[in-house]
Amino acid sequence: MSSAMRMSELSARSGVPIPTIKFYLRERLLPPGASTAPNQAAYSHEHLLWLRLIRVLTGMGHLSIAAVREVLQALNDPAVSTLELYGVLGRGREGKPSELPAPSAAHARVDALLERCGWHIEPDKPQRDLLAHAVALLEGADLDALAATAEQSGARLLELLPTYTAQLSARPFDRAMLVARLVALDAAFDALRRLAVEHHLTIRALQTTSATP
Repeated sequence: MSSAMRMSELSARSGVPIPTIKFYLRERLLPPGASTAPNQAAYSHEHLLWLRLIRVLTGMGHLSIAAVREVLQALNDPAVSTLELYGVLGRGREGKPSELPAPSAAHARVDALLERCGWHIEPDKPQRDLLAHAVALLEGADLDALAATAEQSGARLLELLPTYTAQLSARPFDRAMLVARLVALDAAFDALRRLAVEHHLTIRALQTTSATP
């Protein structure tokens, strides 16, 4: 049986509404289908895979259409390394920058922390400014312990990702699967971290209640 699909079948199998598929086609996030007649085209299993990736990026990954386009361009460039690909994905997931600069003292604390950690971080990384804003509100917090926890978590997360390799495959769909799993891994870890904090806050609240005469 042929794997070619009409748009209606592509929509049914992917769960993506036809107007959305047409929008992705206009935005060149999806390659055009094979023309079969005037105003008609056939779509393949590859279109189905790309649609699923786009939905992961826009949904779970919270990427804008412009950011998705940048990620897809990187996926299709075999010269882009794993590190570069993750950087593109990270830039797309960064939130809106603060309108006010973080205090210079907070930036100094961040710079000193990263130097103690020995992390290889570019000086213009937006995460530095985000971290500085957070640090400004964390007076007295053990930042070294926080960084150590983050480093251990980051290393462990990559160990949990069986498809991760230093030399990324040149095949676009292998690269697409890696990106989807990176997004899912980040989302799962963030959700579990939030649930864990809620769990421990609940325990502390119960302990406080039980200790009250």
